Amino acid sequence: MIKNDAILSLVKKYNENKMSHIFLIETNDKEQTLKDLLELIKILNCEKEYVENCVKCNLCHLITQSSLPSLKIISPDGQNIRKEQMEELKTTFSSQPYFSKYNVYVINDAEKFNASSANTMLKFIEEPEKNIIGFLITNNKENVINTIKSRCEIVKAHYSENKKEVDQRLYDLAVQY
Repeated sequence: MIKNDAILSLVKKYNENKMSHIFLIETNDKEQTLKDLLELIKILNCEKEYVENCVKCNLCHLITQSSLPSLKIISPDGQNIRKEQMEELKTTFSSQPYFSKYNVYVINDAEKFNASSANTMLKFIEEPEKNIIGFLITNNKENVINTIKSRCEIVKAHYSENKKEVDQRLYDLAVQY
C-alpha cells in the first residue's frame, strides 16, 4: 500500500494520462519512498486491474524482488553516481520493455551526480522515449544539479515522524509474539 499522498497522486495522473516522464522526489524517508515507488511501478505496469499483494501474475513478484529487467534501481557507486551507470541505463533502455508496459528507473541520492554523469543523464532525459519513466530520490532538492532539477516534475513526499514511530512500535510488538 502506498503510504504517501504525493506518490499516490501520481496514480491519478497516470489514470488521467498526465504522467510526466521524470520525477524528482524530495523526501524525509528514502527507504519508505522506494517502497511506495515500487508499489506505484506495479500499478503502472499491471496488465489487469492492480490488486495489492497480487499473486496472479509474476510481474509484481519481479518488481518486489528488483529483478524485473525493465526496472533499474541505481544508487551511488562510492561517493557519486558514475557516468558508466548512466551509460548502462541508456543501453539497457534502448529497447522496448518485454515483460512490462514501461522501462522504469529509480535513482537514489540524486544529489550525487557528478558533472560527467549529470551530462550523460541530461542527454537521456532531454529526448524522452514514450515508454520510459524515471524517479530521482533526494532528501533535499536544492542539492540536485539545477540542469537536472529543471527538467523534472518535483514531488514532495514527506512522511510523518509519528507514523514511523507507530509503525516501529507495531513491528516491535509483532516481533515479541
